[in-house]
Amino acid sequence: MKLLITLVLLTTPLFCRADTTLARELAFDALMAIDYGQTRAIFNSHGRYVELNPLINRGNVGKYFFATTLLHAAVTYSLPEECQPAWQWGTIVVEGAVVGHNAYIGIGVRW
Repeated sequence: MKLLITLVLLTTPLFCRADTTLARELAFDALMAIDYGQTRAIFNSHGRYVELNPLINRGNVGKYFFATTLLHAAVTYSLPEECQPAWQWGTIVVEGAVVGHNAYIGIGVRW
């Protein structure tokens, strides 16, 4: 079920015509949720994997992802409409690369 919800959120920008800014934001949020789960898995891997983001530690994983998700939305909606797609697609690509790399090296998602 989690996979299905994730796939729906990630593909929303492809099918949603009413508000593509919102659709892209939901796609970013889905990737952040996956990254959150992967980061929790990293901290529970007993040293097998190492978190490379210096802003994240075991005690602030949830706070970090909550704050960055809110900040991303705030930046998105503060930008002029013509700049929003570039910002959102840029961050979706970066976040997608991080999630993809983590999955490629074997990091699962721990909720």
